[in-house]
Amino acid sequence: MQNPETNPISLFFKAVSHHYGGLVAVILVISACVLWLTGKEVPGALENLTFMVVSFLFGQGVARRQDHLATSPVERHEQEKT
Repeated sequence: MQNPETNPISLFFKAVSHHYGGLVAVILVISACVLWLTGKEVPGALENLTFMVVSFLFGQGVARRQDHLATSPVERHEQEKT
């Protein structure tokens, strides 16, 4: 039996469980791209959902970066220890 820390299947499910928002964004973007590439019309609701989820994820990343920059190097070091 493989170690769960190196087993690709368990690593995939661990990543999905921690980053489900990213998975939703990937599914929406792939769905829109498949429809577009096959020449079918992409529904407006799918476009709106895709833009909302991707915008939300970018906004989260910016907020995390600003929080990270707002802390002092000593506080960051203490946070990385935990």
